[in-house]
Amino acid sequence: EEPVKEEPVKEEPVKEEPPAAAATEFDIVLNKGAGSLGMSVDSHVSYLIVTGILEGALQEYNRSAVADKRVTTHDFVTDVNGKAEPSTMLAELKSQSELQMKMLRCVPFEVTVDKKGKNLGLRLTYSQSSTSVGITEIMEGAVEDYNASGVPDAKKLMVNDRVISVNGTSGGAYKLIEELKMGTETVFTVLRPVL
Repeated sequence: EEPVKEEPVKEEPVKEEPPAAAATEFDIVLNKGAGSLGMSVDSHVSYLIVTGILEGALQEYNRSAVADKRVTTHDFVTDVNGKAEPSTMLAELKSQSELQMKMLRCVPFEVTVDKKGKNLGLRLTYSQSSTSVGITEIMEGAVEDYNASGVPDAKKLMVNDRVISVNGTSGGAYKLIEELKMGTETVFTVLRPVL
């Protein structure tokens, strides 16, 4: 009797989740002269986030800038005239006519959390004019369970993430907060302000 030859089993390579697309940094220089800047922002612990582009110097800049250097809603301001602390950046934006700004553009990604009858367990920050909400703390709840479920780090919700849409709803922060209370599953569209 001949021995049976066993063919080696070919293992399928494990498909890894691609990391969240990297953010891109770019610099802009504006001269608002005696006019207005034309940008509304939210202040966060370590940056400013653009909430709107209005008539003013920024709109003029955007008209002539190449596409990937145009400032858009949800871009992050990380430095203004060498100042990187949010309150000093705000002061520079208000008081100076010549502005050198470092901008950060993040690629949004989606995260779907099944609430399984629990609260989400998120502490959020936002202002009345916000178009996003910031995650300041993750407590016991559905998000903590989701993060512990083995998802890649790039797909976990983290402190300092900015939620720009919930279940396809975007706009004002109050709309986002109301949408977080709905349904058994929550789809977050998130920006992560890191390089």
